[in-house]
Amino acid sequence: MLVKLYRRWPRLEASGDPIAYAHRILVNTHVSVRRPTGDLPEGTHGPDPAARVDAALALRQALQTLTPRQRAVVVLRHYEDLNERSVAEILGCSVGTVKP
Repeated sequence: MLVKLYRRWPRLEASGDPIAYAHRILVNTHVSVRRPTGDLPEGTHGPDPAARVDAALALRQALQTLTPRQRAVVVLRHYEDLNERSVAEILGCSVGTVKP
């Protein structure tokens, strides 16, 4: 996937937004895999380690109920902190599709 980006980088840099293209490659690759990978980042900071584990498990279960594209929206909006317009451009859909 990164080789594809590397080959096209000079042309993308000269004519467009290579960062958006890189996001698009990563999202498309993730969506095509269709399986959760790795551990979720720690998002809760409670004093009780057991509560943090419970929260992480609940989050993982909730994310697994989403389609790969829905998970991509959640990651791009909340983990990458992108706005709705940017996410829509990366995913090649309308802004209305990205809105909650």
